[in-house]
Amino acid sequence: MNRRQFLFRAGGLLVTLPAASALAQASGTARDLPRLLVFTSTVTGDHDHTVSVGRQVLEEPPAIGVSGRTSQSAHHHHEVFLSAEDLRKLVAGQTVIRQTTTAVGHHHEFIFRLPAG
Repeated sequence: MNRRQFLFRAGGLLVTLPAASALAQASGTARDLPRLLVFTSTVTGDHDHTVSVGRQVLEEPPAIGVSGRTSQSAHHHHEVFLSAEDLRKLVAGQTVIRQTTTAVGHHHEFIFRLPAG
């Protein structure tokens, strides 16, 4: 597992952010955020998934962006990708919506939005 995959992985639960909740815009700096943020997808087929984003990825967005595997739910997982521009938008307080890959005939959306600082 490389550093980028480690920082953008499903798993740890420090902060859970419901994908559809209305959160205030971020302060424009990633340094005030928890070390790991966990986002929850939309519900499809009676289940959802989570994906984690490390603060370091937001502080220093990789030029090629990051991709990660969602948590396993209903016996499967998905992949989701955030570009470097997506990561910069998040830190600037913007909302980024990304669709997962298709698995078992369906996909989910993640509404990435940072909590108020």
